[in-house]
Amino acid sequence: MKFQYKCLLQRFFSCVPHGHYLNYAMQRYITKSLPQSENSFKKRWENVIKHCDFFRQFSDKPIENANCYEFGAGWDLMFPLSFSALGFSDIYCVDIRPLVATSLINHNIDFITKQLEITDKYHVKIDRGGGYGENILAHNLKKDLVDKYRIHYYAPMDAQKTNIPDASIDFFYSNMTLEHIPSEIIIPILKESHRILSPDGVFSAVIDYSDHWSHFDQSITQYNYLKFSTNEWQKYNPSLQYQNRLRHSDYIRFFEQSGFEILNEEKFYPDQNQIELLKTLPLAQEFQKYTFDDLSITGCWIAGKKKKRII
Repeated sequence: MKFQYKCLLQRFFSCVPHGHYLNYAMQRYITKSLPQSENSFKKRWENVIKHCDFFRQFSDKPIENANCYEFGAGWDLMFPLSFSALGFSDIYCVDIRPLVATSLINHNIDFITKQLEITDKYHVKIDRGGGYGENILAHNLKKDLVDKYRIHYYAPMDAQKTNIPDASIDFFYSNMTLEHIPSEIIIPILKESHRILSPDGVFSAVIDYSDHWSHFDQSITQYNYLKFSTNEWQKYNPSLQYQNRLRHSDYIRFFEQSGFEILNEEKFYPDQNQIELLKTLPLAQEFQKYTFDDLSITGCWIAGKKKKRII
């Protein structure tokens, strides 16, 4: 599908009342991209394990005695459910609007239950009374999430100002969410995450810097959106598929300004063909200030700890 057509559809959903539900219905019943496929689940599960590995690497606290926090939990609570399965004591997640769909949650519970049968190498601890695998009931959603999976789900809630107590979270993680947040509120969100993180707390974030329209339209590159000026890009940037177009150096600066010490910085690059195409791309003026390497990075995994004081 040409990205312009996909963009028009997303713009329509962004403008009409309850458009996010229409967007969900399209993904569920027309494109059938929801619920996630087994292949998609396995890729996301790899990210779950990598987040968990960073916590183990940078924290002395046992997972079963640690809690964790996420903003932007999405439709299916894949990551909170997975961290529950891996043994975290409590999982706190917030979203700007209540997006969760019970059927998708239960679909993931089935996937995770099957996955746990082959994850002995991760030394998971899943028995917290009743075991793992019970379905969530739609009429009892939030209570079931707490009682069965220790997931505390808050929506609608602004991640810039949560009600979570100071220094009460052991692990803050983010999975391909930051690229969808307007640049002007990223630091307030990160500073709030810093506030609630414990003095020895750990963070782990994976961010996708590629043009997400290229995930649908094979005729454009992962860098296509760098050729549009800020005004031009507004035509292709509906709120339901918002992309801030920030580069790697921006995120590093935001994390450091928010009080985090970066201990891991793993950059992702595409194949050489994509790099060569970037060299010929007519960049918008606002991107001409970046180095070529900064522009070419298509994603990153950043992890580390909380600094003692915000700079």
